[in-house]
Amino acid sequence: MTEKKFPIRLENDPIVNCIIELRFQPESDTAIDVFPGVLYGCLKDSFPHMEKTPVAQIPSSVRRIDENLKYSATVDFVGDWGRVKVADCAVQIQINFPYPGWQQVKPRVEKILDSVMKAGLIAQYERISILYHNIIPVDEGCSALSPLELDLKIGRDIDQLEQSTLLRTEFAHDEGVTIVQVQSGAQAQIEKPGQLAEIVKGTHLSVDTIAVGDIKDFEYMKERLELVHTVERNIFFRMVKEDAWKKLGPVWEE
Repeated sequence: MTEKKFPIRLENDPIVNCIIELRFQPESDTAIDVFPGVLYGCLKDSFPHMEKTPVAQIPSSVRRIDENLKYSATVDFVGDWGRVKVADCAVQIQINFPYPGWQQVKPRVEKILDSVMKAGLIAQYERISILYHNIIPVDEGCSALSPLELDLKIGRDIDQLEQSTLLRTEFAHDEGVTIVQVQSGAQAQIEKPGQLAEIVKGTHLSVDTIAVGDIKDFEYMKERLELVHTVERNIFFRMVKEDAWKKLGPVWEE
C-alpha cells in the first residue's frame, strides 16, 4: 500500500464497537482450567466483576475439540471502560462506547496483554487482530453507499442494489489479512451508563485486520498491535470517501 497521511482520529468517531483479540495454544489442559483465575488476579482492580457465560456450562473436553467453542468466552471480566472475555484459547478485549481514541485504548490493551503473557500458561500464539464496527452517517437524500469508495454492479439494468446491500470480502496484504463488511440501512443501539439508549443509524462498515504468527515477547506484541491498528486505520480511510470523513471532524497529528 502506498503511504498517505490520514487523521489520527475523528472528533465524531463512527466507531460503535471495538474488539481486540489474541488467540493462542495453552500449555496444557490444566493451563486452560487455571488461566481465567490467574488472569483475574492481575486485572481485578480494573475489571472487578466476573461473569460466567453459557459456554462455561459445556464440558471442557467438548470445548477443546470444537473450533468455535475453544475461542468462545467462558468468563467475562467487566470494568468501567470495557470487558475482557476469556476463552480456552483466546482473550478478547471489548471497548465500551463512546470509543475514547487509540491513544487511550492502546496502553490499556497493552497492560492486559502483558498480564496474559506474564501468566506463563501459553505455549504458542496464533494471531492478534483488531475489529472495528462503524456506523457511517448518510446525508439525507443520498444513497446508502454514497459515503464509501465502493462501486457495485450486478447484472444489467439492475439499479436497486442500495435499498438493501450486504457485502463481505477479504484480502491479503504484507501484514496479514483484512475482512471488510458493508451493510446498508444499519442501526445500532448504544447503551450509556445512567442514560437512555441511543440509536445510531447509517451504513455499517466493519474492518477486521488479522496478523497471523507467533509472538516471541511483549515488545514484539506491542509492535504487532500497533502495526495492525495502522493497517486498520489506513483501510478505513481508504474505504470512506474524503468528503464523508471530513464531516466527522478529523484531527491531525501535530
